[in-house]
Amino acid sequence: MLGEDGKRYPVFGNYASKTMLVQGDKLRLTMDDGEFIYKQLEKADRQRVIMQVINGHGYGTGKIKLINEKGKIYGVLPATINFFKLEVGDEVVAVIPRGSDTYFAAIEAVTNK
Repeated sequence: MLGEDGKRYPVFGNYASKTMLVQGDKLRLTMDDGEFIYKQLEKADRQRVIMQVINGHGYGTGKIKLINEKGKIYGVLPATINFFKLEVGDEVVAVIPRGSDTYFAAIEAVTNK
C-alpha cells in the first residue's frame, strides 16, 4: 500500500486475497497496539477476465502465474494460490483494474475444478 505520505506499508496477503484488492483500491490504515488494521474504503473500477493458470517459471518470481487471451502475464498472491488450490491448467475468473496496466490480478472464482 502506498500511503498519502508517500511511504509504502505492507498489506497482509490473506487480507489482500480475501478482499480481492487490485491496484487503485483505496484503503485506510490504523494502528491498534502496534498492529496494522486495514479497511477498504473504495474499490477501483474493475473488469472480470477469464484467465488460465500457467507455470510461472521464466516469468519472474512465483511458481504460478495467470495469462489472459492476449498473452499478457499476471502475478497472483501466494495466499490466493493456496486458498483456491490452483494448479497449472485451471481456468479462473480474475479481477483487474479497468484501464490500468497492472501486473497482478485478484481471483474471484475457479471455473473448472
